[in-house]
Amino acid sequence: MADITFKYTQGGKQVTHILKRADRINSREGLGIWHVGNYAWKVYATTAQYKKLSEDYHRAAVHGLPIGDPRFQQGTVQQGTGRATQGFILVVRWITGAFFDFHTPPRSLRSALQGQNISHSRASNDYKRFIYPQLVTALF
Repeated sequence: MADITFKYTQGGKQVTHILKRADRINSREGLGIWHVGNYAWKVYATTAQYKKLSEDYHRAAVHGLPIGDPRFQQGTVQQGTGRATQGFILVVRWITGAFFDFHTPPRSLRSALQGQNISHSRASNDYKRFIYPQLVTALF
C-alpha cells in the first residue's frame, strides 16, 4: 500500500492531507487508521459503507451510548499514483494510555482494569469516565 492523499473541501477551501504509509495502523474495514493532530482518522476508499456507519453512530448517540464526538468527512482518496475515488474518513478523538494496550499481549478487560486500579463496576464513575470511551475506540 502506498501513501494516501485525502482531499476535501472545508469552509469553501480545498484541503489536502498526505497520510504516510509508514504511519498507518491496520484496520479491518478501512484502508487504515492514522494519527492526525489530536484525532484518529479511519480512511475508506469508497462511500459504500458511509450510510451504514453514519446511521450506526447516529443511532448510538440517540440511545445515549458514550461514543465521543465522531464525525465524517467525505472527499477523494488516492492511493499512491492510482486513480482517485470518492471516499470518506471517520474522525474520532485520539486516546492514549497504558489501558489501551490491554489486548497486547491478549488479556481480559477485567485484568486491564485491575492493572490500572479502575473499578470494573459499570456503576462506578471511574468506569464511566475511562472505560466507555476506550471501548468505543477499541471497537473503532
